Amino acid sequence: MSLIINNICYLHAYFNLHVCYSFYF
Repeated sequence: MSLIINNICYLHAYFNLHVCYSFYF
């Protein structure tokens, strides 16, 4: 699941960095 979340985070990182951090934290 980590890989899936990582991919989503990476794709959305350009649009919403907060989303990426939200998943990790």
